[in-house]
Amino acid sequence: MGNIRITLADLIAVLAVFISMAVWQVFNGVILSIMWGWFIVPVFHLPQLSIAQAIGISLIVSILANQAGDNNKEKNKEKNSQSSSDWLLLIIPLLQRLIPLFVGYIVHLFM
Repeated sequence: MGNIRITLADLIAVLAVFISMAVWQVFNGVILSIMWGWFIVPVFHLPQLSIAQAIGISLIVSILANQAGDNNKEKNKEKNSQSSSDWLLLIIPLLQRLIPLFVGYIVHLFM
């Protein structure tokens, strides 16, 4: 086996990935908690979700969605390789969360 050198920059990059994944999950939980309060509580008379509960539900749904989406790995690889800008990798997931929140806010105003 060859010499494997792990630098401090490598460790920081790995740590940054884990921290960003955790931040995204918290962000998903906050959005789910807000939208739950707007739509599920008044319609089905269920209790409000705490952010921790919403994060848990978001994690479960993402696990189930990833298992269902395993057949589309090749399509996702092609789509990711076509992206030329690194900032799009951050902006697109952010918009995928904020646009439904915005639309949900507009809809809940009419309820």
